[in-house]
Amino acid sequence: LYFHEGTYYLYYLAKAGSQWDNISMASSSDGVHWKEIGRVLSKGRGVTWMGTGSTWKSPNYKKDGKFFMNFSERRGPRQTIFFAESKDLVHWTRLGDEYEFRQDERWYETNGRWDCIWTLRRPGGGLYGFWTATPKGETGGCFGFGETNDGVHWHALAPPKVEGVRKGEVGAIVKMGDKFYMMFG
Repeated sequence: LYFHEGTYYLYYLAKAGSQWDNISMASSSDGVHWKEIGRVLSKGRGVTWMGTGSTWKSPNYKKDGKFFMNFSERRGPRQTIFFAESKDLVHWTRLGDEYEFRQDERWYETNGRWDCIWTLRRPGGGLYGFWTATPKGETGGCFGFGETNDGVHWHALAPPKVEGVRKGEVGAIVKMGDKFYMMFG
């Protein structure tokens, strides 16, 4: 869900066949009554299924007017993250395979989970991201962490160490006061 200039944009994983094969959307001015827009992205060739992601403003939004969406695709044994861009939050253009964000095998399992980036502004510019991932056991982490300067070229960093939490999915993160809160399921 993304809110911009009085409109809610709801993006969701959908399937027209037997596997999750597209991202569809609906919009609303009040968050209660929705207008179905339909498919905005489809899985690529040779892809088994798609996974979800989230949407954010470009770190350079004042100059480029772009929004970005991440989504994952399962290609062979590996799930990796891809990106799309839009200037109106309705019409999306998939970015090429050169933007694929793969597991950094120093810290993350090669064929582990890898999807659903949630972003936060990084002090000094760019973004931090947290996502659903499978960190290697010795890292002590349970989700992915990284950074980007432009919103689409990502660099994985070592997963944060977390106590009292095991594997799961990152939903969203917000900073309130001096603390960060994460939806983690």
